[in-house]
Amino acid sequence: MLTILDNVRYYSFQMNQLWLFSEKQRDRSRFDIDGRVDFNYGIDSSWATGLDEGWGCGDYCVSLPQMYLEVGKGDFSLSVGKMFTTMGCDSTYATERFFYGTSYECQTCADYSAVIGRWDVNEKFSVFSGWTNGESRFFTDLNHNAFIRGVNWKILPRFQVDYSISGGRNDGESKYLVSSLLGNLDLGKWDYTIIWLLRNVQSLETPGSDAVVSTQV
Repeated sequence: MLTILDNVRYYSFQMNQLWLFSEKQRDRSRFDIDGRVDFNYGIDSSWATGLDEGWGCGDYCVSLPQMYLEVGKGDFSLSVGKMFTTMGCDSTYATERFFYGTSYECQTCADYSAVIGRWDVNEKFSVFSGWTNGESRFFTDLNHNAFIRGVNWKILPRFQVDYSISGGRNDGESKYLVSSLLGNLDLGKWDYTIIWLLRNVQSLETPGSDAVVSTQV
């Protein structure tokens, strides 16, 4: 595992996350509106910002990593706001990470400000597609047009495949394409997950300058 979120205070106590959230679940039997807001105080707020940057100084700051509304009826829904990515399997929540650090996957695609539509075709298959404002930024600058789309398919009762692809322009200086293919096998007390992540970045200032990152876990 390639650690990027390591201990910034090597010889003293640190608090990464004091995480609170408020959430309303959508009533699928009728047209309904739901949403979620996440609040975090700690060192992790320096990268899980929600807005363009966290509030505070030094190592500790406050952030709102997620803020979104969802409207829909039945199997159709539309989400608008800042939300965590559908890419990969590394979670932002410390309680969902066995190891202290994360792989480079979390650095390449952490969150989006987006408008995403979702259709649950049946209990086993779902598709989603939408527009994003680049990567890891709020709606304060709308000049970073990109797309995101993908599928979630529960092939067997204990095996699911998730595929996501996103691409567009970032900071007006480069264009990117990221794709993620994840397979998860439920073994009861344990889950076995394998992921393939590919990222391609091309500089707009230096045509032909490409960088590719591939990760397997």
